[in-house]
Amino acid sequence: MGRAGAFPAEALELARCLAGSTWLEFEGLMTHLAIADDPAGDDHSAKQLRRFDSVRQQLAEAGLTPRFVHAANSAAIERLPQGHYTMVRAGLALLGYSRPARNEAEHPQLVQQPVLRLVTRVVSVKKLPAGQGIGYGLTFETPTEEDERTIAVVAIGYNDGYPWSLSNRGWMAIDGHRCPVVGRVCMDVTLLDVTTLNTTVEAGDEVVVFGPEDPEPSLLELAKLAGTIPYELLTRISPRVRRIFRGSH
Repeated sequence: MGRAGAFPAEALELARCLAGSTWLEFEGLMTHLAIADDPAGDDHSAKQLRRFDSVRQQLAEAGLTPRFVHAANSAAIERLPQGHYTMVRAGLALLGYSRPARNEAEHPQLVQQPVLRLVTRVVSVKKLPAGQGIGYGLTFETPTEEDERTIAVVAIGYNDGYPWSLSNRGWMAIDGHRCPVVGRVCMDVTLLDVTTLNTTVEAGDEVVVFGPEDPEPSLLELAKLAGTIPYELLTRISPRVRRIFRGSH
């Protein structure tokens, strides 16, 4: 990946130094696959693994056999069994969001279930007249051909980890109904158009930002809408967002 670690030509000397140390124990050998989630990159992944196997062979011939040998991230667990070695490194798959296999017959999907639901509450509800600009920059205006629109202010913004890039693009769910984000995402709140809902929306109502069930917004969909990856949306959730942990049965 050109990021960290040793080049293959350097690995044997580095391993010898570690093995000869009086205060370090040489226990593991690993590489990180740069493009394991994309079938278009399988040639590159195979090349990485061949280089890795060559290093393993060099170490073995030098009498160095680390106990832990690993290369497979979540995507490689699913797609590249030749890279499993003595252990694997499940990351995104532990949360249930690893990218599905393109070819299920060739690469059976990992059995996963998304484990996160991000929810918030309605702060207030406003009736806005036709032609009313909404939010910073007035990037959304209520349609002039209608009398009014009902807008819910919900307690989540980019300071909580909800991306600004979902302004006028994302959506959340209230009582199972799809509610589009209107206007720009603010620091602490986001505005939703709830005009067409069959139920009355009130302050305190629960809002699902993303969740594992239909018709909740999925994390993968929101990441695509935001032009990013699910890892980023998961890791950017602010520490001020309360976590509730529930055990499985």
